Amino acid sequence: PNIGTCYCDLGKVYAKMGELDKALRSHEKALEIRREVLYSNHPALAASYHNVGQILAKMGNIARGIALIERAIDI
Repeated sequence: PNIGTCYCDLGKVYAKMGELDKALRSHEKALEIRREVLYSNHPALAASYHNVGQILAKMGNIARGIALIERAIDI
């Protein structure tokens, strides 16, 4: 889980720098790790879905972004 947190934090830094492609890759890696090691309704997993959704929406993939944010809300 700690490695997932590191990727999450890295994604946030990239997003603040405006490097959305790198932010997306980092958040997707965090989500992948968290899916493997956390139970399905863990708050950190919800945060990862939210983060990926936000970046996708900022990149113009609004429908997919909203779908992931809604998944986060469901958790």
